[in-house]
Amino acid sequence: MSTTYYRNLFLRQWWLIAACVFGIGAGAFITSRFIATPASSYLSSALVEADVNGSFTDLTGYLATEARLATSTRITAAVATSNPGTTVGQIGTETTATVITGTHLIQISVTDTHADHAAKLANDIANALVSQQQQDAQQRGAQGLQQIQSQINNTQNQINQVTENLNRALQSNNQGQISDLEAQLSSLREQHTLLQFTLAQMQLSQSQGVPNLVLAEPAQPSTAPTRALISPSAKLTLAGIILGFAIGLALVLLLDLIARRNDIAASLQAVSTTETPGGGQHTNMASRTGKTP
Repeated sequence: MSTTYYRNLFLRQWWLIAACVFGIGAGAFITSRFIATPASSYLSSALVEADVNGSFTDLTGYLATEARLATSTRITAAVATSNPGTTVGQIGTETTATVITGTHLIQISVTDTHADHAAKLANDIANALVSQQQQDAQQRGAQGLQQIQSQINNTQNQINQVTENLNRALQSNNQGQISDLEAQLSSLREQHTLLQFTLAQMQLSQSQGVPNLVLAEPAQPSTAPTRALISPSAKLTLAGIILGFAIGLALVLLLDLIARRNDIAASLQAVSTTETPGGGQHTNMASRTGKTP
C-alpha cells in the first residue's frame, strides 16, 4: 500500500483516532488526580565566606576551587555518613555550589523534597567544607607537606594498580569488573587532583596568607516549594494522550486489514460459485430472463 492510501485511510477514520485520544487521555487525567501526588521540592542555601588574612593574589581561583570541592566526593561522602539513607550520588545531584560575583561568598544550595532535610544538607556540606579547609590549614608546614605528598604517592600507586586491573578486564571483556574498576579509577583520580591542589595551597601559604573559610549564614528551611516544569498529573495525562493516539492508529489499521481480508474472501467465494467442474463458466439463461424451464 502506498503512503497516499494510508493518509486517506487515517483522514477517513480521524474520528476513531480522536475518540481514542480523548477517551484514554481523559481517563489518564482522571486517574492522575487520584494517584499522582505533586512532587514538591524545596531549596535552601548556606553561605560560606573566605576571610582573607594578609595578601592573597588569586582569590577568584581559590573561591572557584573551594566551590568545586564542596560538591566533590571528598565532602559529599563525609556528609552522607552523617545522614543515613542519603547516598553520595543523591547529594551530588541535589547540590550546587557557586561563587557570588564581586564577593568573598560561596553559595551552597540543596534541593530536596523535604524542606528541613534540604536545609540540613546545605549546612552539613558548608560545615564539612569549612572543617576540611581548617584541617588542610593545620597540615601546612614541612610535616604537612610530607604527609600530603605521601598520600599523593599512595593514590598514584592505587591509580596505577586499578588501571592495570582495568586493562586486564577490558581484554577479557569482563563487564562486571569493568564498571566497578572505572568507578574506582574515577574516584581515585578526583582524590589525586584534590590532593595536588591541597599540596599547592600548602606550598603557597609559605609565601602569602591563605583565606580562612567560615560559615557566614546557615541555611534555613524554605517555606515555599519550587514547582516542577511539568507536574506528575500533566506527565500522566500526556502519556495517556500519546497512548491513545497510538492505539487509535493501530485500531484503524486493524479494521482496514479485517475489511480487506473480508473483501478478498468474498471475491474468492463469488468466483468459486460461478465456475463449473470442467473449468468453464455456467450461465443460467432462465435466471436472466426470469423464466422457469
